Amino acid sequence: MKSATFRSVAIALGVTLLCVATFITTSAVFPWTRFNCWYQDVDIKTGRVREGRYLLCLKLYERTRNTAVTEALPASARDAAPEWQRANTLSWPTGNSPHYNYHGAIYQMQEIEQAWQWAEFQPEAKQRVAETLLRLWQTAGNYFSAEDYVLRIMDASEIANRSGKRTVS
Repeated sequence: MKSATFRSVAIALGVTLLCVATFITTSAVFPWTRFNCWYQDVDIKTGRVREGRYLLCLKLYERTRNTAVTEALPASARDAAPEWQRANTLSWPTGNSPHYNYHGAIYQMQEIEQAWQWAEFQPEAKQRVAETLLRLWQTAGNYFSAEDYVLRIMDASEIANRSGKRTVS
């Protein structure tokens, strides 16, 4: 009886180890696939971000959230049909993402939000900044063309903050 129980446990342990080894090997050989990845997409029409997770080719979750750029747009613009573009795909064991056309877009929106916190941007100014950022992405087909613009917004915010003016219109 004890040998049958021991054999059953040994077989179960062996199968489990084989499954884990297969999972690790497959993840390493096929990174950034739906086998095991996290992803972030950006809607270049509204600035929304969609994040999700796949494991064993099954979608575990997908969430969409507004960003500060989205909130700066008028309500009518927020209702635009989405144009989702991949920004990042992360997969164990690589720890990095392929460089997509919109790889830096989420970071650019975070920089814009930071600039809006450093200095008080009027709602109209926020709307202009958001619309310009999105237009640059849409026109160029990537995030690179908006980099200089984002840096200028950061500089304007810092100048307003240092001068004590604090308000950007």
